[in-house]
Amino acid sequence: MKKKTIVSVAIPLVIVGLIFATHAALSYHWTTSLRTALWGTTRLRIRTGGTCCRRIEEEKTLAEITNPQEIERFLKAIDIDGWRSGGVCLCCGDPTFEFYAGDRLLAMIGYHHGERLRWASGKWAGDGQLTAASRNLLISWLSQHGVDGPRQAREQERKYRAEEQRVEKRYAELAGKQTLAAATAARRKAWQSSSPREETRVRAEKQLKSAAEVFQKYEKDTRTSIERYLRFLGVRHDEAWSSYWESEAVIAMRLLPRYKGPELAEVAMAVMQDEEGMSGAARWFIGEQGWRNLETSDRERILPPLVQRALQHPHAGSRKIAMVSLSEMDSAWAAALLRGVLARPTDPQWTRPEVRPRYGRKIDLPDSEPVYADECSDAVWAAFCLAKMGSHDSLPAIQKLADESREPDRDLLKKALLLLRQNADKTP
Repeated sequence: MKKKTIVSVAIPLVIVGLIFATHAALSYHWTTSLRTALWGTTRLRIRTGGTCCRRIEEEKTLAEITNPQEIERFLKAIDIDGWRSGGVCLCCGDPTFEFYAGDRLLAMIGYHHGERLRWASGKWAGDGQLTAASRNLLISWLSQHGVDGPRQAREQERKYRAEEQRVEKRYAELAGKQTLAAATAARRKAWQSSSPREETRVRAEKQLKSAAEVFQKYEKDTRTSIERYLRFLGVRHDEAWSSYWESEAVIAMRLLPRYKGPELAEVAMAVMQDEEGMSGAARWFIGEQGWRNLETSDRERILPPLVQRALQHPHAGSRKIAMVSLSEMDSAWAAALLRGVLARPTDPQWTRPEVRPRYGRKIDLPDSEPVYADECSDAVWAAFCLAKMGSHDSLPAIQKLADESREPDRDLLKKALLLLRQNADKTP
């Protein structure tokens, strides 16, 4: 009996020992094979771009190291986890390390996502996974030599992960983990139970319906539900309005549209006191056109601050969605807010697409193809929205903008003026 016990314990210990020995051997092979190939390096060039699909004429040297001690320090920082290495991602890496002995290129190593190395035409069977300590050492070494991109990328990744954790926690606080889990399961079941012959749109509607039924099951009173749903839409306050996250589509398309009138207005005024509430209310009332559910008497006191917020959204597409909503409100204050955009400098992040868009939000023109939001700067799109309204008072401001603009904006603004004159004549 005693001998049997010893054997049963010894076998797992042997297996564990073999695993560690194999891991160590693999890591030694990956790391040592590279260091051996780089023996005699006299110059390390760090450049932009990767090891494949190269555009050599566009590559830039980020740093060039000839100090033997610094080169040795860099090489010692490389430690590959052989157990987790192998396989490749689909990108070419950035930056790339080129090791030279005199003028002879010894090796070209691509740096991938701050975590892996790719030895172009080298002895590795795939990408080498850096150990955690090695990742930190390399990023620190690169920053010390003026190559700060990897450090910044890692910081961005950390911020992204922290933001995702914040978002998931906030979603659970507002809707409840049980509700979110049940809604996800309901959407999955609705999709799987649908016939593959049904249109995608029909299957998606079934998903929304099933998830909405779950949310309604867990609802409390009307006021609490409205507030939670508005806040839910504001959790990701900097995300573009053209996409939906988590259960945002269910809330925007199925749940909030049920509420109308004074109670909706009262809750809106209450949630607009903080960042999350203001962002969610702006998305619902302006981006999703929930303003139509408000009584006319409530619109002028609730909507202007929300529109102001929407017109400052970091995504151009969201700002243009807000302008479309303004163009449909048919009020003097809405036209005044749009005229304010006419004088706004063009967003430096906006670039005109190389190919004229054929989809997305558009405004029909009398004698030519429609104009699409994606081909217009904020100011030009505001001009078309004013023209759509038939805002005759805006004609001088649009004419002034056209006179001061260059092509192709000038040609677009001429079309806006033509549309404005046509619609102004129809306005009673």
